[in-house]
Amino acid sequence: MRPFTALLVLSLFSGTLVAAEGTLTVTGTNPINFAWANGDPLPGPAVLTASNTGDQTVKLDWITAISGTLASRLSAVPSTGSIPAFGSPQTIQVYVDPVGLAVGNYTGLVRVVHKLNGGGNGNVISFNVNLAVTVPEGTLSVTGPNPIAFAYDAGGIPPDPVVLTLSNSGNQTVKLDWITAISGTLASRITAVPATGSIPPSGSPQTVEIQIDPIGLANGNYTGLVTITHQMNGGGNGNIFNFNVTLAVTKKSFAVGDTLLGSIDAEDDSDAAWFDGLKGMTLLLKIKPGDGIEKMRVCIVDEFDAVVKSWTLKGGETHNKQFDLEDSGFFALRFEGKKGTGDYKVLTDRKLPDRAKPRTFTKAEPKAGQSLVEFKIGALAGAIVNANVFPKGGLLLTDITVTLLDPTGAVVNITAYKVTSLVAVHLVKVPLTLNGDYTLRVEGLIIVGDMVTVPIAPFQPVLGIADVDLDA
Repeated sequence: MRPFTALLVLSLFSGTLVAAEGTLTVTGTNPINFAWANGDPLPGPAVLTASNTGDQTVKLDWITAISGTLASRLSAVPSTGSIPAFGSPQTIQVYVDPVGLAVGNYTGLVRVVHKLNGGGNGNVISFNVNLAVTVPEGTLSVTGPNPIAFAYDAGGIPPDPVVLTLSNSGNQTVKLDWITAISGTLASRITAVPATGSIPPSGSPQTVEIQIDPIGLANGNYTGLVTITHQMNGGGNGNIFNFNVTLAVTKKSFAVGDTLLGSIDAEDDSDAAWFDGLKGMTLLLKIKPGDGIEKMRVCIVDEFDAVVKSWTLKGGETHNKQFDLEDSGFFALRFEGKKGTGDYKVLTDRKLPDRAKPRTFTKAEPKAGQSLVEFKIGALAGAIVNANVFPKGGLLLTDITVTLLDPTGAVVNITAYKVTSLVAVHLVKVPLTLNGDYTLRVEGLIIVGDMVTVPIAPFQPVLGIADVDLDA
């Protein structure tokens, strides 16, 4: 047998023998990025692949070197290796040990060096390493109806709150803080209870009630937005959930004198209707809950939803009730089913306060040069004013103006006259639309005189029904 002869390459120029070499190639993600939240499992390794892309007839040795602030925290497995002749590529796993590090960002460098067969180093392939150490975080999840739709019959009972459920669907070993924010046209009407919270480690889901306060709103549609935000343990915000809110307000109103018909659809259900009331007015009601209603509560509530009077009535019977209003404004009749369901029927009427009845007003002894006299008169909507303004006792007025103002100060009627003698100025059949104190104003330059008298037969109210058979 012939002896084995090593393969040598003869350099024609130098006359020396040179060992054959492969070519080291290393592939992988560069830079290598690690992220770790304190308390979480350690991050998995990054994988590099070393291969010989040169002469396959020789082995290829390599070695790793680590440096940077992470030098003591990084490891390469294996740290050295040798690819044999015609050998397959080899993998290198780069590990990081972040345990004990403070929150922050760290860097390092992993180099893979080709150790030449003939001695010395060949090519060097470098991989930058980054590590971000953070506070551990959970993951906020919120479930519930979206949009949140409320409906309200003004004068009735405000709608029930809507419930949202918050949970930590991520890391259960840490707390999860959250906060709510409310915006939109309903911002001052929506309340989240509670408004903030914290789910403890391994804690159960929490609920948030979205409440609405529709009292006092006019008929119409309103919108708002409830935002629930994850406040991260490491600072800043995590995921955000938005819930649209809608509110439809309907205000059923009636004029005293109307017949009200309605239904109580379920126990504890309610129905309501608004009316315009005047201080001193006596509201007369004839109420008949249907046979299907065992008990029904009837309330008079003011525009702030405060109950000013209530009665609990038996079904199947007719009840006559009356109540004196102590203030002017909008009121509602609210009907609440306590037991049973069924229809109801209500006849309404009123007795007028004395100040709404026709009367005569006198303004005495105006001084020369006086330009204004006023009279306050209580009135009900639906009334008609008839007024006569008489210059008396030899008064001489020029360019007199008679103005009627409603309770808000708005002009209802204005008439100008040229008066040079004892001629009456008339305001005839002016209809009124509001309850409250109207002002009759007489303006003009009084040249000489001793008295201005204003006889008024102003208010002929449109009365309601006197008596109607409920069963008719």
